[in-house]
Amino acid sequence: MDSDGDLDLLAPDYSDDAGNSVSVRFNNGQGVFSGSQSVPVNNGCYGAALGDVDGDGDLDLLTANGRTNSVSIRFNDGQGGFSGSQNMAVGSNPHNVVVGDVDADGDLDFLVANSNASTVSVGLNDGRGTFSAGSVVSVGVNPFGLAVADVDGDGDLDLITCSPSAAGAISIRLNNGGGIFGGGQDLLNNNSNGYGAFSVTTGDVDGDGDLDVLASNANGGGPGSVLLGLNNGSGGFSAGQSVSVGRATQGVAVADVDGDGDLDILAANSNDSNVSIRLNQNSGGTAGAPTDRLLPNIITPNHDSQNEFFVINEPARGPWAITVYSRWGQRVYHSPNYQNDWGADSPGGVYFYLLEPADGGPAKKGWVECVAVQTA
Repeated sequence: MDSDGDLDLLAPDYSDDAGNSVSVRFNNGQGVFSGSQSVPVNNGCYGAALGDVDGDGDLDLLTANGRTNSVSIRFNDGQGGFSGSQNMAVGSNPHNVVVGDVDADGDLDFLVANSNASTVSVGLNDGRGTFSAGSVVSVGVNPFGLAVADVDGDGDLDLITCSPSAAGAISIRLNNGGGIFGGGQDLLNNNSNGYGAFSVTTGDVDGDGDLDVLASNANGGGPGSVLLGLNNGSGGFSAGQSVSVGRATQGVAVADVDGDGDLDILAANSNDSNVSIRLNQNSGGTAGAPTDRLLPNIITPNHDSQNEFFVINEPARGPWAITVYSRWGQRVYHSPNYQNDWGADSPGGVYFYLLEPADGGPAKKGWVECVAVQTA
């Protein structure tokens, strides 16, 4: 947040739905955090998100404020100082907020889960960090966690929500490309024992090249699980494995923790005060053999000054423009000519690329996962 190249920390000061600030602590590069900045926001802040919403190259702050039915937007000065007073009205009792370019205009919009309204509100960015009301999306009852990802492979960000309600479900709503969501499905309604799914994320856990869905299941405070929804590549999901973890699981994340090239599961267990780690036994996940078209030196993750490259199976059709997005839909690189090197460091994770030919023909898209590897 302070543009010094390391990862800092922020936490909403919830205070039983009465909190009206976010605490920010800065990393000294050695994993030691200090500082005492408290960013004022509207009352009842619960969830927070970071994204460059005003286009000045640093990470701004957005919070979902349940008590005041609002989203607060605070701008970063580039050094981790936040200011501003924009508060946008949304639905009833918003809990979590995410950012992503849902209307494909090159800036970051926001989506917020309105628990009491069983909806998601979309806030559309004008490119300068001023938001206006977009669509209101109906989802399953009492949405709590949410995520955005391109689950149907059409190049835009779709919406996934989950619910801790016993009657709740995991809802998938597909984007038409302009920030209008519909269709999709509700699945994995396994919350019959009280508190259910508090957190949802996406990742290609079965190695077939599309994004699957994972949701925590708190199971009423008893032995919890992580529920998998496996993607057919077109945004249709079927129930996968229910992975046993600790008690009252409330948070879920995926990462390759054992370095074998696939995504493992990490689950935060409220009643056990620990984190469960479950290793993926999948042996797939490698891309098919590349041919024909070379896309040189987008990334050099191992700092060896040797080109890593993509090869796209496509005959020459004139110059190609390339745009690279983070998994949250933030545009991190654009060039009108893919022959130009990026020349910038980026954190590990999944990145999506879009190649657009100058002749106006069909675009090509795909993704790559960047993993930092330490050698002996």
